[in-house]
Amino acid sequence: MNAAVSPALQLFQVYKNEMSVIDTVISFFHALFDCLRIQLGPESSFHIVETVMSLFSKEYMQHALLSDQRSGCQFTERFLQLLRLLVQEAGAKFRAFSPKVLDFCLREILLVVSSLDHPGVKGALFSLFYDFLVNKWRYFFSPSASACEHDAEFLMIMEALRQSLTQTDVALVRQSLQALENLNARCKLFDKEIFRQRLLSEFVCTLLVVLVEKSHALLQDELMSALFTLSSVDFEGFYSRLLPGFILQIGELTDGQKQDLVKKIAPEKDWPSFVSVILLLTNDIHYFVVCNTSLLTHSADS
Repeated sequence: MNAAVSPALQLFQVYKNEMSVIDTVISFFHALFDCLRIQLGPESSFHIVETVMSLFSKEYMQHALLSDQRSGCQFTERFLQLLRLLVQEAGAKFRAFSPKVLDFCLREILLVVSSLDHPGVKGALFSLFYDFLVNKWRYFFSPSASACEHDAEFLMIMEALRQSLTQTDVALVRQSLQALENLNARCKLFDKEIFRQRLLSEFVCTLLVVLVEKSHALLQDELMSALFTLSSVDFEGFYSRLLPGFILQIGELTDGQKQDLVKKIAPEKDWPSFVSVILLLTNDIHYFVVCNTSLLTHSADS
């Protein structure tokens, strides 16, 4: 097998600026990992991945995507899918190597991918993050530790996930919502202290913004379900602090409108009543914002 791997790695290094060649080599490695990674073994797998990662710097990725975005996106997406296969492995050697994969994705890939208008690449990266969290949860939350370990990396993943909820691609937003719900169901994500203290309010505000803007009407049920699950972590804090705070920071509302909206908040905790309260509130905010913006535009024109 090494007789086929070595020439492929040489091709990779020689033709690193030929995007179509790189895409073909990455496709070969992906097929190899998908079908024969047990026969390939950890050491050979790591050697291949480290060779490719040594080339995929931010600067290389930016150049590749600028010179040939189609091929650049294709091989980036395929390589991320390859890395997912390694992250999903449960063996001790693969478990020890996985943090290198995460560091590479956060350091070299995330920033470049965030600026792309390519849902496929973003979806592949977020899937890798999800797989890492599910399969390597103890990397962050060891049973012997009282707090989150590697908290900087954890927060970067969560922030990327939160930002993905604001994307225009419906499939990508749905994928991120499902990832959130699954992580909470499997790992009690929302109950973790670091999430409650550092992330809860940000995720709540992001979901409320999406509901107010009505940018993803097709996902209203999924958005509402995620918001309900987040809010149920601390209903009292949601109704007394987070929801009023969200309303008061909306610059397009008048002070009187803000006060009226806050007064109308009904602290309902069952699912149907919660949905009614949030729908009424977000519809009212949307209406006021549209009216106020129109009045300002009309005044400026006249």
